[in-house]
Amino acid sequence: AVFLLHGSFLAFNTVVGNFDGYTETVQTSACLGIASAVAGLLELITDPALDDDRPGMAHEPWIIAMSVSWLLSVVWLCVRLGGLLNYPTFLLALDPMLCFLCCIS
Repeated sequence: AVFLLHGSFLAFNTVVGNFDGYTETVQTSACLGIASAVAGLLELITDPALDDDRPGMAHEPWIIAMSVSWLLSVVWLCVRLGGLLNYPTFLLALDPMLCFLCCIS
């Protein structure tokens, strides 16, 4: 809910042209996105009820894995290409792999 409210706040300020504190707001968005992805990964790892193989049921673990990978890809793109945060130099070597994962998620 916090992630959604923060996104609404950011979208509203962007639409009305209020860019005061924009960098900090987008940095907060990246942190909230990472926290949301970690929560999704923890749910995927710890909740055995997700694996429901009854006919006609969605394969919930796959849906969560894809949504978490998409969220992490979007956060990585924002951090890497947005220039908002100091991108750690040790991650530069991972750029080709992260870019590939971003494209396929």
